[in-house]
Amino acid sequence: MVSVVLTLVHSEPSLSLDFVFASSDLSDRDTQIVSAPISTTFSASPPAYSSCTVSKGSGTNGVRLSEILITVYDGDDEIVTRVFATMTELLQCTSGNNCEIALPLTLYEESDSGDEEEGGGDGCVQEACAYNPSLVSGSSPFASPEATSTSVTLAFPFGKVSLDCNKKSAYHFTYNAACDGGCEERSHSFFHTPEEYLPEEKLYCEQAATSSYPKRCPDGGTDLTICVGDTVAYDRGHMIPANHFDGDAAKIYMTNAISNIIPQIGSMNRGAWLKTEAMTECYRNIQPLYVVGGAVFYDAANSDNAPLPPNWNNVDRTDWMLDSHGIATGAYNWKLVVFNPVPGDSTTPITSRAFWIENSKESTASNVDSYVVTINELETLLAAWGAPETFAVGDVGAKDSVTTGLVDFDYSPSGCSSGR
Repeated sequence: MVSVVLTLVHSEPSLSLDFVFASSDLSDRDTQIVSAPISTTFSASPPAYSSCTVSKGSGTNGVRLSEILITVYDGDDEIVTRVFATMTELLQCTSGNNCEIALPLTLYEESDSGDEEEGGGDGCVQEACAYNPSLVSGSSPFASPEATSTSVTLAFPFGKVSLDCNKKSAYHFTYNAACDGGCEERSHSFFHTPEEYLPEEKLYCEQAATSSYPKRCPDGGTDLTICVGDTVAYDRGHMIPANHFDGDAAKIYMTNAISNIIPQIGSMNRGAWLKTEAMTECYRNIQPLYVVGGAVFYDAANSDNAPLPPNWNNVDRTDWMLDSHGIATGAYNWKLVVFNPVPGDSTTPITSRAFWIENSKESTASNVDSYVVTINELETLLAAWGAPETFAVGDVGAKDSVTTGLVDFDYSPSGCSSGR
């Protein structure tokens, strides 16, 4: 049997709202009183709601319903998640009178075609490991940022992700990548982080919605009829990739927690950023890897040191997702991958490769070499962008090297399948 679960999300802790859903398939209407500050759910069948009315009792305060999420289930299996409506204006009531507003229902259907997939390839190829992964230390040499009143670090089973509570965004991550251990599938749905990882008092640090990010015109406009064929489309892009944890069903599932996801231009997420993930996928079977990275954000007050990315064409995109998701959009992603000697090898030096990738359409896989930087350059860039960090990797000279050079480095060494 197919059932429909509707999740209604709002942010008014003291209001009791009457949400009325009118169905094109049913003669009656399902009514649910909502008083929870975050969300509530109820089931209904058959599916296919065509309109929605939000009602509010008397009073002078406005209220905004941030989203309606509808998930379709066939038994226990999730089929598809849809976003039916969001309110762009407040519902205003005059004291003493009831009021209501009808929302047009815009259907956004999640695709199962892999349009936001970050692991390429068909099927699962599990290559032989060149070392015993049980001999690799489980601790990362990279520390997460110190906790503040406006930040929090989440210790997931797959790595650590730090959130900026003002930006509602991940800005730092660390994890270890060891041998490919299996063929578990990544999830095709995204979800709010469980409280076991994100404590209740820090729930506000996470972006508000798990739905797809809206498209924009290059000038920031939302009327997409003006820029047909030239829209700016964002993926829900992973900070720590799912595919590197396909040996553990629980870990690969948890990588889709929305705290591990940020807005990334599609051609960057599936281009240069994916190239760094595919490189890690290959080399983790050759030698153990430590990975650290994050995102930085444009700040007009710091524009002399950290100007707008050149391919943003003088348009600040930082606030493009604030209305829909409450999350700031990053200007650059960065990553440092450290290639460690195989356990027991005392002769091979520690090497590394660092990346500074603009969050833009131009950041394709074919351009990945233009985003390679030395560790010294990475440290200088992070300081300029207000996120200073120092990396103790190898000897001093190694920090001014780009590993084996731009030309000779092989992102996909012989025998590697960078898919699953």
